[in-house]
Amino acid sequence: MKERAEKLTAIRERIMEGALKIERSRVNGDIKHRLPGNVSLCFEGIEGESLLLMLDLINEGRLKVDSREMKEYLGHVANKRGDCFNEKVFEKLSTINGIIVRKKIKKINGKKVAAENGQDLGDIDVLIIKPDRKKIIVVETKDFSFSKTPYEMHQEYFSVFCDDGKKLCYISKHKRRLLWLQEHISDLLQQYSLANGNWKVQDLLITSDSITSNEFYHQKQKILLFSEITASNIHKL
Repeated sequence: MKERAEKLTAIRERIMEGALKIERSRVNGDIKHRLPGNVSLCFEGIEGESLLLMLDLINEGRLKVDSREMKEYLGHVANKRGDCFNEKVFEKLSTINGIIVRKKIKKINGKKVAAENGQDLGDIDVLIIKPDRKKIIVVETKDFSFSKTPYEMHQEYFSVFCDDGKKLCYISKHKRRLLWLQEHISDLLQQYSLANGNWKVQDLLITSDSITSNEFYHQKQKILLFSEITASNIHKL
């Protein structure tokens, strides 16, 4: 109880310290003598409902911004949300018997997941190994909590499936990691002490919500919803 109170107090202090840097802001009540998890703030000229709406847009990654600082912050928020969802996927998969599950893989058998020129290809979000069927599944996890309107669905399609010049989309990055693993099967077998044989590698995208554009634009990406992660569904892959 004491440790939790100290943690909440530290969070409370950071929030108030940051908020007071904003012009025409103030803390309601005594700054020091208050409950550990209690923060009450007032921003002159801003309605409470408008502020809550803006915070929701930030948390969902839907706020349109121009400044470099806000773009960096929104990127940080998106990364944190993605990490939390990746952890949830990993924990749920880890409850399934008969498979090996690993997360955030940067190296396999000491070799970095990178292109031939040394370019970092990013982490493999989750790796599923099915020894009984000699199958390896490279999983990309994405927390998509938007794409409700036609415009958002269109934007979703481009961010997930379409490259923009040198900027690769989610699936292109995922496919490059998949190809890397296919070329390093022997390293994976050695690291996890797996038997040699005709191993197959496939990919899977696990999302928080359905990606409407996957069907609407006739994409053939294999997708599994978080709610569909069951022993039966995973063993069918």
